Amino acid sequence: MLSSLEGESLGDMLDFLTKELVRLEEERRIQAFTLLAERSRRIREAEESGQRQEEERRLREHDEMFKQVTYIFISDGTSHINLCSYSLHIF
Repeated sequence: MLSSLEGESLGDMLDFLTKELVRLEEERRIQAFTLLAERSRRIREAEESGQRQEEERRLREHDEMFKQVTYIFISDGTSHINLCSYSLHIF
């Protein structure tokens, strides 16, 4: 009778330890997937940040080109008006 109880108790303990081992292995596996997902996310965010910075640089370049072209058109228009005005005064 005593050996039967000891065997049952030992069996329950081994069953518990086996289930605990499976649980811990699953927990480690989930943690590994989480770390991989976080690493992938950080890499993707860094790439997207670089793309945003490049896009912002291009926008600044286009803004500067637009300002320069606008200045040239305004200057050219002003020069043309002044030339016409001067020509009217001569005749």
